[in-house]
Amino acid sequence: MNLKRYKYKKATILIAIAGLISVLCIQAKSWSVTEKPVVKKFNLEVYKSNDYLSAIYNDATAKVSISITKVSRHSRTTIWNKTFDALQLKQYPLSEDALFQRVVINNVFDSKEHLEIHSTVSYYANGGILEIEDGVLVSKGATDSTLIIPL
Repeated sequence: MNLKRYKYKKATILIAIAGLISVLCIQAKSWSVTEKPVVKKFNLEVYKSNDYLSAIYNDATAKVSISITKVSRHSRTTIWNKTFDALQLKQYPLSEDALFQRVVINNVFDSKEHLEIHSTVSYYANGGILEIEDGVLVSKGATDSTLIIPL
């Protein structure tokens, strides 16, 4: 009777060990799968959405700052930034002639990282400053996007 119980325990332990090994092998295989980095491309367009011809806008200017941040579980790194110099509002182009910037960001691991695009439009008039901030989270899988910043 003890011999049967011993063999049963031994078989149970061997089955449990085999199951544990197979689970570990499957998990190790998923750990070893390497994700290929993707390339994210953006078109940034800045233009005026108003004609700004009124005399009240004669001394009003605007500056546009844009930054792209790569975010992972443990870090935030600004990987690109650009500032469009301050211009009088009426000097900014209309949408069909927008200020244009093509940005290409290499080596983004979609499963572990995401990109955030942050823009700040600073308006200067009569000694005052008005800043309007906006942000966009670039979704996983998106590889070609356009960000429009109207003034």
